[in-house]
Amino acid sequence: MVEPFSNAAGVFGKRLRAIRTGLALSQEEVAHLAEIHPTNYGKLERGRANPNMETIIRISTVLGVEPGELLQGLTTADYPGHQHNVTAKEWLEARQRMR
Repeated sequence: MVEPFSNAAGVFGKRLRAIRTGLALSQEEVAHLAEIHPTNYGKLERGRANPNMETIIRISTVLGVEPGELLQGLTTADYPGHQHNVTAKEWLEARQRMR
């Protein structure tokens, strides 16, 4: 089995699959309703593609969930090689302390 692109992509795909199978829908049915190619939808479930915002909204609408439910808890730490995990608030506080 091919590994997901990132932990985030893998988690996103597992959430899609769980919701889809809970609704007893096929990948092809969800893809058709979301107006995306079934091959691309399958890649999303396997964590082998990163969806754009429009795709996330289309799929979440079809599955009857809020887009945030599919992304909840994911952070930059879920992507390999990402170096900056500082929030703007933390950066601003550090900058203020340096003055």
